[in-house]
Amino acid sequence: MLLGMNLTAYAADEVSENISLVASLYAQLTTISGTHYSVSSGWEADEQGMTVNSSSNMTINARKGETITKVVLSYSWDSNKGTLSASAGTFDGNATVSGINAQQVTISSSDAAGVRISAVTVYFEGSLSNPTVTLSGGANATSSGGLLTQSYLPGAMDAVTFTALTGATFPEFEKIIKNGITVERISETVVTVSGTPTANTEITVPDAESSSKIVTWGSSVFTDPDFSFQLHVNNNYTDSANGITLTQTGDGDFSHGSIRSFGSFALNFTTTTGKFSSIEIVASQIYEGGNWTKDGNKLTWNGTPSNSVSLSSSGNLYLRDVSSINFVIEMPADLSTATVTLGADNTVSKVTVGGNEITDFSEFDITYGTDDSHTATTPPTENGTYYAYVAAKATSENYMGTAKSAAFSIISHTHSFTYSANGATITATCTAGCTEEYDGANAPTLTIVAPTMTTYGQTGNGISAAATFEGLDNFNTTTDKAIAATDITYVGREGTSYEKSSTAPTNAGKYTAKISVEGVTASVDYEIAKADPELPEDGLTAFVGQTLADVPLDGGWEWVDDPTTSVGSIGEHQFSAFYPGDDNHNSKTTTLTIVVTNSTVTRIDNVNTDSVESDVWYDLSGRRLQGKPTTPGLYINNNQKVLVK
Repeated sequence: MLLGMNLTAYAADEVSENISLVASLYAQLTTISGTHYSVSSGWEADEQGMTVNSSSNMTINARKGETITKVVLSYSWDSNKGTLSASAGTFDGNATVSGINAQQVTISSSDAAGVRISAVTVYFEGSLSNPTVTLSGGANATSSGGLLTQSYLPGAMDAVTFTALTGATFPEFEKIIKNGITVERISETVVTVSGTPTANTEITVPDAESSSKIVTWGSSVFTDPDFSFQLHVNNNYTDSANGITLTQTGDGDFSHGSIRSFGSFALNFTTTTGKFSSIEIVASQIYEGGNWTKDGNKLTWNGTPSNSVSLSSSGNLYLRDVSSINFVIEMPADLSTATVTLGADNTVSKVTVGGNEITDFSEFDITYGTDDSHTATTPPTENGTYYAYVAAKATSENYMGTAKSAAFSIISHTHSFTYSANGATITATCTAGCTEEYDGANAPTLTIVAPTMTTYGQTGNGISAAATFEGLDNFNTTTDKAIAATDITYVGREGTSYEKSSTAPTNAGKYTAKISVEGVTASVDYEIAKADPELPEDGLTAFVGQTLADVPLDGGWEWVDDPTTSVGSIGEHQFSAFYPGDDNHNSKTTTLTIVVTNSTVTRIDNVNTDSVESDVWYDLSGRRLQGKPTTPGLYINNNQKVLVK
């Protein structure tokens, strides 16, 4: 069934609702409802709308107590529209009934053939301030009752009920209450939405959940020309996206949205992924349901999960106006989320997936090795680090994917070590189970190396404030330790204030980096030197008669000479500048050049900036500006000081 409805505002106190009266071929609808109005006829609606003739009237009823002011008709066939009349208001002989001012109006015709009306637009006294309720969400469920969008509500909304599809349930949740609207979980399969809104309200209804895959074929599938064509020509239709194929055999067909047979007939559903656990066909009317279970307007199969299910009949199978087919498919358990447990000999002892412990490995291929190569069917015995891999066999119907165990290590000998520290190096000395590879000069060592950052703010490739290790991997592998760079601690020394921390310092100062293993500590002293300050801008400008005080320096730099010192005559003059230093920067003195020019301005009165014409402007520090300034102040233009107001 294809219906359309929308609301439009036309004035501050008048809104309208447009209701499409077009329905699918077998819908058998005599009443079509919108938010505010329902339209009824003595004849069923079809692809051209509702018929109004001498034996069939059309009545428009207010559902929420609004007063109808006007109705505008849209025709699919209007040859006899002059025969129409209305029970209230005035019909203009064309398409409009005005001056109704009632909660119900009946449109009738004196002609036997009458007219076909495809839609009605109902104008009514309402308020744009009345709220709208918009519902979303509710996946894996069907909705019934009110519309999902209900606009300009003068009072309570039409309650909406969400019913979970077979195989799905709503998780428990607290009531959702928003602006007078309540979303409540009535049971694990039913959620209701109801109430009187106090403001425009948008609510997302929780989705129904299922461990199975749920696929729905709706009216958009059945009305697709390709659906009917494939069934008519090839007797099958494939939903490639979901891996489902429908095949029809025998004396019957699935066309125009209906299923009918005239003898022996079957619809066969197959899936290439998982197994069907339930299939539900919803239709407007079911006359005969074949070998499936009929319950009102639903025909359901629930049997032993299978990848092939048939709806068959040896007689008259008839489902009129099928609106949906809902498939619940049990998917193979995904081993990629499984946990693999190993025994003492590193063989797989069990696989846990979806809460189920599996010890029957007949549907698995189990191998051992590394990510690069794992073809061995028994655990390795050579030294190294390995994993067990559990993969579903190609023939498995219950599992898919591959699981990987936690890493396990093979060490041929059991060793005992003592540890000693000398400066920046810790040495592990083998005391039991020793071989030449661990003795004397071959004893594993771990050396802490000072950070490569030696100056404050230093950056670049390979520069780091953190200490590093030499020999870490061999030391850990040999001693079965798990030492990491995060185990290094740092502390200030010789007057540098920096309390013990695992975070490497970055400020200038003297520090010690330490690493401890089994009660012994290796350390390395290092220093982060102060950096030179960034030099101030050179080539500053000034005018004859100014002093150093008129030429300020940025970044904490100061003039060495007294600020009252004159900048001198026209030309370039050099002056010394000094940076006093701080915690991270050295003190420094440098020489800067000041370019002194003549100023022809001896007096500056109020200047009309609109009269100043030049493309080049500077501030008093001699910096060239991007065009004429807009901020009030004193600037240089055409070699003169200009006051911009």
